[in-house]
Amino acid sequence: MTDSPLKFRISLSKLQRASAKYYLQLRQRFVANVLVSEMWGSMEQDLLAQAEGIKKLPSAFWMSLQKQEAELARAAESLYTRFSAEQGGALTACFSRTFELEEPVILSIYAPLIRRLRTNWTEVALDFYVLVRARIIKLARLIQTYAGDPALCQRCSVLLVNLDKEIQEPNKVEVSRKRQTSKKSAGHVKRPVKAAAGRSKLAAAEKSPARQRDRVAKRAKPLVKEIGISRRRARR
Repeated sequence: MTDSPLKFRISLSKLQRASAKYYLQLRQRFVANVLVSEMWGSMEQDLLAQAEGIKKLPSAFWMSLQKQEAELARAAESLYTRFSAEQGGALTACFSRTFELEEPVILSIYAPLIRRLRTNWTEVALDFYVLVRARIIKLARLIQTYAGDPALCQRCSVLLVNLDKEIQEPNKVEVSRKRQTSKKSAGHVKRPVKAAAGRSKLAAAEKSPARQRDRVAKRAKPLVKEIGISRRRARR
């Protein structure tokens, strides 16, 4: 069981190295255009900073992912092969391919990680989220400036909205626990009914004339003492 989170960490590390290499290749390919090259390089640096932040996470975080580990590891492995393929084509084609690569990584890998980080590692979650969001915004700016593809720009905007939506969703594990708790509590509904019936009988007995006379007799003495104390205080 302890090897399970380690498997995902290895798969995630491979995926991030492949992603960084992808942006490095793009930076080198378009070196003639300084602005484009620098933007690809900036996205590469964001990814490397993100990878370094993940390495510093405590083992408790990785252990908390045990329920999701198998699914996340499979997703990371499948996406790694896509990033590691040879890159080619014109600049506009690279924009489209970059979006097609980034979208599943962000929604199926990074969004669950940010959602889990929000529980106990809020500061790390914020840094992680900012870097992911910045990469999408930079890609949208490149597309808008050099491709002018409104459909692809719109898809970038939708991706940002979906990212925010995904990280706000409660963890599946927590939801299942709440459901189990509600089922257990539902099985004990009949017990309070008996207690309520006993309380109703007790309340009826409390309302009887004899019981009320006893209460008045018992309470008369303390009430006098309280009035006397208040009078002495008033004289002072």
